[in-house]
Amino acid sequence: MERYFNIRAGSEASKEISENGFTQDMVKMMLGASGGPKWLILYELDKYLCNEFYRGRDTKLHLLGSSIGSWRMACYASANPVQALERFKENYIHFGAGYSQHEVDVMTMEQMTNHTLELIRSFVVDEQLEQIINNPVFKLNFVAANSKGLLQRDKKVPLLMGITLAALSNVLGRKNLKYSFSRSLFYSDRSSPFYQLNDLPTETVKLVKGNLLKGLLASGSIPFLTSGIKNIEGARPQGVYRDGGLVDYHFDLELILAKGLVFYPHFYDDTIPGWFDQFIRRRKSSSENYKRVVLMSPSAELIGKLPYNKIPDRRDFAKLKWEERVQYWEKVVDISKYMVDDFHEMLQKETVLSRLKTIGN
Repeated sequence: MERYFNIRAGSEASKEISENGFTQDMVKMMLGASGGPKWLILYELDKYLCNEFYRGRDTKLHLLGSSIGSWRMACYASANPVQALERFKENYIHFGAGYSQHEVDVMTMEQMTNHTLELIRSFVVDEQLEQIINNPVFKLNFVAANSKGLLQRDKKVPLLMGITLAALSNVLGRKNLKYSFSRSLFYSDRSSPFYQLNDLPTETVKLVKGNLLKGLLASGSIPFLTSGIKNIEGARPQGVYRDGGLVDYHFDLELILAKGLVFYPHFYDDTIPGWFDQFIRRRKSSSENYKRVVLMSPSAELIGKLPYNKIPDRRDFAKLKWEERVQYWEKVVDISKYMVDDFHEMLQKETVLSRLKTIGN
């Protein structure tokens, strides 16, 4: 029997599930990672979670996103999450529509930044900004990287030097990122469990109508592709903000919960703390920080059904023609339904314990 997702849990989460099963009311936090087009394999699952799994929920669910994960989490907090996700998916897949391949390839960082802002505006619409910030259930939090020194420049040579220095210092220890970046946590609710993060220097920025769009843009602002984002309302200190994945790629945070679980639909079975850590084989997220996490990811069987036998990634923009990329990504979205059907069946039959594996094994 084919299984289309893997589900793993930390030590405390496994114990809680063995005693009480797995239900939405047990989930107190949810994470959304950086990863660009990889999110498309989770598209149908996101819709199912919004429309079915969390249906009728009346207690707070604290969301934390980075980069593309920030945009997904903003959809969750929208008045109509499924509609927002549909707009997001459609405009993301067709990014660059109306432009020739050459025009996209030669866009300046400023042009790409403006184009990206248009994309965000397609699913985070002006009339819903306050609703997203003040959602009584889905509490939005996301991160961006506040840049220091040469990383405040958009010119390629100084920016490359800054990125290189950050990468080299990170090899010696993740805490050395503090010389290149601080984390900026954008939050909607002071009760956010992420408010006290201190593994890296962290500033907090209260989400308001005037900074939500710019904050989301900053969280997904990829160096060399889009400009660093400046003059964000309420941000102290003022700086140049870049992609949140630079500091929190897949997250490696001490998520303190007295009870309840952290649900993490992810692209992979493994997690990497920051973007620079993907080049350090030994650098993985701590199993101690994942002891209350339930991690769900596509299985090898699901990936084997995808075109090219792989999840989409940013290299597709360069390797595939526009029409080929759109066709491929739409097929991935279609196939992602297998994951949802399998997850729904597991919940209905209450077989989660028999499928659960332990994080770290």
